Amino acid sequence: TIAGGTRVVFEGPYQIEVQGTLLAQGRESDSILFTVLDTSGFYLTDQDTGSWRGIYFNNWFNNMDDNIPSKFSYCNFQFGKATSHDRGGVLTLANIENLNFEHCDFRFNSAVNYTGSVLDADQSEFSMDHCRFYRNWNEVHHINNSEARFSNCTFSYNRAPRVKCAYIFASQFYSTNNHYHNNYTTTYESGVVFRGSQSELYLLNDVIANNTCGNEGNIYLTSCLARVVNCTFVNNHNINNNF
Repeated sequence: TIAGGTRVVFEGPYQIEVQGTLLAQGRESDSILFTVLDTSGFYLTDQDTGSWRGIYFNNWFNNMDDNIPSKFSYCNFQFGKATSHDRGGVLTLANIENLNFEHCDFRFNSAVNYTGSVLDADQSEFSMDHCRFYRNWNEVHHINNSEARFSNCTFSYNRAPRVKCAYIFASQFYSTNNHYHNNYTTTYESGVVFRGSQSELYLLNDVIANNTCGNEGNIYLTSCLARVVNCTFVNNHNINNNF
């Protein structure tokens, strides 16, 4: 258990591996911070300098003592970095169920291609409510064979050559009352907001505005089922069209 007001400061590129339950429950007036002591070299995306290596929920062998689900509330995560293709900059979920995040901020995190600067999930189930994701580098969430639920969240000013708010493969993705705005790629990459394949996406009451991709659409789906209800799309750009 991590109490409100705690600062978890890493002195180098170290990682927390969880094989049980982790409760980090701050309060609005007494939040929890996860960061690194020295950010020198953080801009080197292929090296682990200036960063910490995130939290790894490891249940690949179904041996985790997880009778009580892990939960994070009022936590701030910054300067996490993934330099390999098999984990996330802040969170890596491997065969995890009922992981919950509420009122958390994820900012200034980074990842190499094909993984998430904030989260990389495989065969997992998680939810995020009233969370903010801003100024992260590269894919924010990389979701594979999982169920993800986002509600009342904001994705803004995330950028990179391959930036996506979420890359979704063979998964179920539920997005309700979220704002996706001012995210942009620095190359011809498509799918800045969502890029999905062989997945089900359910979008309800979302606002998707002022995003920019280099090619094709800000939402790019192949072999997907998508249900979109009462969503607003405005002022999204790319070279060829407005969606």
